[in-house]
Amino acid sequence: MKTILAKYGELWLKSEGVRRAFIKKLRTNTEELLKSQNIKCNSSFLRTCILFRFEEQYSQKISKCIANIAGIRNFCFVEETVLDKDFNSIKERVKKIAQKEMGKKQTFAVRAKRQGKHNFKSRDVEVQIGALISETFGNKVNLTKPGKTFFIEIMDKIAFIYTRRYKGMDGLPAGIEGKIIALIRNDRHMDDDIKAAICMIKRGGEIHPIVLGKASTNDELKYALDALKIYDANIEKRAGKIKCSGLKASLFREELKNSIDTSKAKAICIGIKPEDAEAFFLSAKLFSNRYIAIEHMPLFMPLMGEELINF
Repeated sequence: MKTILAKYGELWLKSEGVRRAFIKKLRTNTEELLKSQNIKCNSSFLRTCILFRFEEQYSQKISKCIANIAGIRNFCFVEETVLDKDFNSIKERVKKIAQKEMGKKQTFAVRAKRQGKHNFKSRDVEVQIGALISETFGNKVNLTKPGKTFFIEIMDKIAFIYTRRYKGMDGLPAGIEGKIIALIRNDRHMDDDIKAAICMIKRGGEIHPIVLGKASTNDELKYALDALKIYDANIEKRAGKIKCSGLKASLFREELKNSIDTSKAKAICIGIKPEDAEAFFLSAKLFSNRYIAIEHMPLFMPLMGEELINF
């Protein structure tokens, strides 16, 4: 049995009541994504983190899934052990990890954190485990720039040990901030529009993708959904398409308005990049309100700050 410990993203900054609601939404999203990818695991959503326990055969699959869940900042594969007197169980696990992962002359550091009531300090754990590694393997401590860091997180009577963190998507749980129509143009801008939709998922949006263009076929819709469903298990149920070939602006607005009314979306997003902005804003389509079809409907263009986006 393997264990992954995942840390929450910015939802941790919310007040207690809001945080509980966000964690509840994150739990729903996570369970749906795991189910959609046929991953069997037991998940425990705690106040500060999530624990995933699963068979080793799912290790690679579940790590890819967790990396695409909005609301998770980072995650790590951990060694899990029950806390005992003199940290003996922790010492045994650390010795095995050090023997397997640490080079002969590699420097190291030990970082410990605690949650719960204990008759020792985190510093005590760091000193004892650091001394064990140094005496057993002869490696030197370097607290400034260690070659290997041993992280030990103690939650009540359970200790989790790991040496590497993997980056998550961060942000807020998808769907917590409301519904958004994602316009996905069936042309050279399609990948940009998909990326913009992913940005809005990261900011808590429930995306309702609409593929539009001269020939918005099922193939183009499938391409967009394949790119988005790894972030949102239910996105296929909310997808649509509008064929714009020969369609007057008034008819386009009517079709888009119907989609907005059906989804009850509160905003629209599209993948306009800085280099395309001038052409977009000066286009006849914009002046005729072809894309921005509904009055007082916010239009999000997250790729305008693309250099600041870090996936």
